[in-house]
Amino acid sequence: MGFRTLGRSLGAVAILLGGLAVPAYADDQRDRDASFLADLQQAVGNDDQQAVSEMIQYPLRTTQMTIKSPEQFLKNYDAIFNDGVKAAVASQTADSLFYRDQGVMIGNGEIWFDAFCADGSQNCDAPEDKIFSMNN
Repeated sequence: MGFRTLGRSLGAVAILLGGLAVPAYADDQRDRDASFLADLQQAVGNDDQQAVSEMIQYPLRTTQMTIKSPEQFLKNYDAIFNDGVKAAVASQTADSLFYRDQGVMIGNGEIWFDAFCADGSQNCDAPEDKIFSMNN
């Protein structure tokens, strides 16, 4: 479960219990998401496979396989980031990112990302957006 998903779940509990919840997506989260999208678009556009591999939360679930390591991702990059996925990334705007309890969607679900803590915990000061699932 990503950082954002946990926060959203706790917010729903607070609402159910009659408490006030923080909005699901604060401005700093939206800014981080927009920055992540811009970085992803640049890396994919420049075919910087190493940079893209560093934007992945492993294991990565894809339609075709589960990618367990950066090495496996790089070996299968062209199959994972096919023309349809690349087109979805290129045409996505930050204003039209789709948000739901499972994370943030690019395109029509080609890519899902969420905020994760580097140490694997559910609570940290500086979570980072990472791709965790792809429908390719």
